[in-house]
Amino acid sequence: MFKFWRNNSEELAMVEKAIKSGLKGHYIEEFENKFAERTKSKYAISLNSGTSALEVSMMALDLKPGDEVIVPALTFSASCFAPLYVGATPVFADIDPDTFLISADSIRKNITPKTKAIITVSLYGELPDYNEITQICSEHNLKLVEDNAQSFDAKLNDKLQGSFGDFSIYSLQRSKHLTTGDGGVLTTNNEKLALYARKLSDLGYSTLQASPGSHLKDKNKLQRPDFLRHDLLGKNFRLPEVCAAMAISQLDKATHLSNLRKKIGQLYLEATKEFSNIIKVQKNIENSEHSYWAFSFMLHENIDWDVFKSKFMELGGHQYYGCWQLAYLEPALRGQKIGNQLFEKGLCPNSEKAQQRMVQLKTNFETIHMAQEQANILKETLIYFSKNL
Repeated sequence: MFKFWRNNSEELAMVEKAIKSGLKGHYIEEFENKFAERTKSKYAISLNSGTSALEVSMMALDLKPGDEVIVPALTFSASCFAPLYVGATPVFADIDPDTFLISADSIRKNITPKTKAIITVSLYGELPDYNEITQICSEHNLKLVEDNAQSFDAKLNDKLQGSFGDFSIYSLQRSKHLTTGDGGVLTTNNEKLALYARKLSDLGYSTLQASPGSHLKDKNKLQRPDFLRHDLLGKNFRLPEVCAAMAISQLDKATHLSNLRKKIGQLYLEATKEFSNIIKVQKNIENSEHSYWAFSFMLHENIDWDVFKSKFMELGGHQYYGCWQLAYLEPALRGQKIGNQLFEKGLCPNSEKAQQRMVQLKTNFETIHMAQEQANILKETLIYFSKNL
């Protein structure tokens, strides 16, 4: 269970306050200001999901049909779908087989004259090699969108996630570091992009500004019959204010929640350190700090995924998910050709190999004691397979 749902008196109190205030938007403004401050960003825009945040980033970067966006193959499909929503073509880059993250070498190999942007994903809470990736963007004049849906309080060279791209997106879905059940945030340090993104996500209202709260200031103007509301065609991706109120309370707990996940990740690391012969644990980038949305490792090719899970659960382990099917092999895309990209098996061999053998263990336990029990069960499971491989 999630700490949010088991000890939620602060969240309930904030929701009650928001409702009693008349849901006039002030908690949206407060949350966005606090989130920007917490992530060391100049601007934060709250949305109804991380997927919506990705779509708005593509719109705000003015991507069009024919443009190409390089995306990681091994991740949740939203990162691939976002370019498709605006008619652009996702081009899949393979992973580094040790970090499971988008490979800078694969990015370089996939750049064409049509490439306009890169979406990176901080998979499981580890940041990609931004030393190389930002250099690539600079060399080729490419925009960079950080998908940090699985990352909060992760660092590289003492810089927080969100410090490297033109945009950074976050998810508030129920499994994430901070949650309101669902929701998302888009951050940027660019005022022009912030204004464009805010309008694109909120019906193109003419009164909106880059910073939050501008929509609330002049009700007399809004109420006039000659008021012209929309100066561009935008979506309705607003975060409900009751969710923003919950998110404020979650931000108050953010350091505790993220530190707890990091400690749980270390428990799993300790449990797995003697078993490199049967599993490959996600390798950290040098000078990085992992935030452990999940603890991930890849099984030896002679260990059956279903058999491993059955033994883990037989010993008392919690349910866990396998890795998401690669987006280009999902029924929605497989066999299609968009631009010069044919979505078929063989595009990204490292990703295809890893996807079938990946284990993703949860880290959102309420207490260290609960996590320690799971780490002990994992070690017991690994001992069993090391003896019976």
